[in-house]
Amino acid sequence: MNTTVTNILKLLAQSKMSAEDIMYYVDVEKSAIQKSVNQLNELLETLNLNTIKKEKDHYILKLQKKDLEYLYSNMKFLTTDEKIDYLYLKFIYKGFLNLEKEKEILDISRSTVLRCFKDVKETLDKNGSNYDYIYSKGLKLNNIGEKEKAYFCKKLIKYFIENNYMSSPLRDLIEEIRGAKVEDRVTKVSTILQRLNIITTYPFIAFLISLESCIKVFNGFEKYYEKEGEKDEEFKHIINIVQEIGKDFDINYSEQITRCLKNYVFKQSLEPNLKDKTNLIIEKLKLFFNIDHFENELEEVLFFKIYIALFKYENKILRINQVDFNSNKMKVLKVLNSILKELDTEIYYYDKYLIINILRDVVVTKKILEVKKVLIIFNELALVERNFFKNSLKRVLPHITFDFQTNLECKDKIETYKKRYNYILSNDFYDENVIKIDFFDKLLINDVLEKRVFQDVLNNLK
Repeated sequence: MNTTVTNILKLLAQSKMSAEDIMYYVDVEKSAIQKSVNQLNELLETLNLNTIKKEKDHYILKLQKKDLEYLYSNMKFLTTDEKIDYLYLKFIYKGFLNLEKEKEILDISRSTVLRCFKDVKETLDKNGSNYDYIYSKGLKLNNIGEKEKAYFCKKLIKYFIENNYMSSPLRDLIEEIRGAKVEDRVTKVSTILQRLNIITTYPFIAFLISLESCIKVFNGFEKYYEKEGEKDEEFKHIINIVQEIGKDFDINYSEQITRCLKNYVFKQSLEPNLKDKTNLIIEKLKLFFNIDHFENELEEVLFFKIYIALFKYENKILRINQVDFNSNKMKVLKVLNSILKELDTEIYYYDKYLIINILRDVVVTKKILEVKKVLIIFNELALVERNFFKNSLKRVLPHITFDFQTNLECKDKIETYKKRYNYILSNDFYDENVIKIDFFDKLLINDVLEKRVFQDVLNNLK
């Protein structure tokens, strides 16, 4: 199996995919996809697992979690990037590496293991780390640079997230590094974040869990051991929650995670270039939509989603799903693509979809407040029913004045009403400027208005 085949397996293990979908994530010609699928099916058949089927235009692989675990436990193949990461993580974690033994463990040639280690060496040199060669024994790590610590942590985050899609020996190494308590740590860290009202994202959870391994390897990060601010109320609040939920945490881990949360590390992140790029993307989106500022909470959600998308792409974390864009979202996709191209960056197709969904909510939340008056035209609606319906709408959209008219009352007056109201809804068809609805329901009207507001915002943009 080659790298392309392995990545296609990773995609199909998560979602059905068309050939076009797969091409968004894997750098391969469309003609080569079926060949890769055939190779995968040969492996799946030998393990008596469900094979990949093609239904209409989509490839589908139906495997349970236990089947995936069994599959990857029987796979020995690693992609080129995974081989490099394995050598890197093992060298930093163990402090020693024998390339002759490693080529046997990885089942690769001497030239391949040397090529992979060349990438590791370049990373070490760039990050200020150094090592010595001990004759007939191997390589001994002497010093871990500060940049190296952040890079090592970032690699752990990637594989803590991707733990369902790893083959031996990388899977065994990651399990050794992260320890046996990872599921317990996920639960407790998630609870801590919820108690602190901090947005819970899986890269952030993975980062907080990885701190425990970083403490074991190089005593953690010095910037999170700073004593300043220990006496303020915010710090005391955080430490109390961490100590309450993490009763079994090592004292150094407890202190490190507390100071990390005090600094709110995702905003003062290990990846300042991604933070800056995220903020730049948001500013360009604001400019495009002619909005000075987004609502604070929604902007924070958008920030995290873009940040994580950049992090996933940079670290080749294929956590995705199959998605379809409607015409309005395709318009925004073109804008987002142009911004990414301008910044010489890229993100996965699935993450673009998630960002556009959040962006739609951000824009609609802002623009729906500009809607002041809406007219509802109906055929048959009893007075008591109309009053109930009007009160229900007031609870959903309290800033909008809803007026009601029968079709008979509106005869020959539609053009006048168009000037008086932001929107007109009716269960009868008039023209494209009157929104046709099938029935009267407060949630349906809310949804219809949001869709029309978003469409109008896009239509009014240059």
